[in-house]
Amino acid sequence: MKLATLASGSSGNSSVVTGGQTSLLIDAGLSGKGISTRLESLGVDVKKLAGILVTHEHQDHIQGVGVLARRHKLPVYALEPCFAAMEVGVLPDGCCHVLEQGEALEIGELKVELFNTSHDSMASTGFVCFHAESKIGYATDTGEVSPIMIRKLRGSNAMIFESNHDEEMLWRGRYPYHLKQRIAASTGHLSNTDAGKALAEIIDHKTKRIILAHLSEENNLPDIALHTVGNILHEAGVPALAPELKIRTAPRHMPLGVEDV
Repeated sequence: MKLATLASGSSGNSSVVTGGQTSLLIDAGLSGKGISTRLESLGVDVKKLAGILVTHEHQDHIQGVGVLARRHKLPVYALEPCFAAMEVGVLPDGCCHVLEQGEALEIGELKVELFNTSHDSMASTGFVCFHAESKIGYATDTGEVSPIMIRKLRGSNAMIFESNHDEEMLWRGRYPYHLKQRIAASTGHLSNTDAGKALAEIIDHKTKRIILAHLSEENNLPDIALHTVGNILHEAGVPALAPELKIRTAPRHMPLGVEDV
């Protein structure tokens, strides 16, 4: 399997998972042209996508959904409350596929399972994708990590996992207090510390790649996220458990590809 991010952060989020001949877009928070161009740079033809998985209805995750679905007749998979709240225009007949939380489905060569995340949206979900013996996990836009999330993600060969903010930078920063509260809430976003603690429970000997995602431009830095998460994992003895593990951060405005896992 292959995993890549096209963009990551409050200005737009989109990733692509490939297993065999099947590629799925997870979120489309950029313009249709922007997504198509970045997919092309990774060798993925937007016309051959098997569909778009939507985590939730916030604009930085759905901006390009309508354009891509109409232009390329792409199936769109989302929870029913998300479809009701998404402002993407009229989608083509037969393109809307309503998901139920906790279900498993097959799309092309990929098996996809859903799990609840905790975010201030109408509904939100994470995904795990399987192909042959490989497993990839996706969990962003969540203010807490539940035991179910840990169980679902454990055994992933690669993961995109939220590491949104450094707590000190957030509380000392210039955001208004109500926004700081929203970000730090259980329905907000994960701090670097929370991400590290959760990953220490999730990572096992199968885990090879982690992409820390949705980093705040205002309240985080890639070096700080990597340092904080790395220290927590080191203290938990994770390097001995997962000797092949490599951790990177997802760029905000450019793609990041990951080799086969």
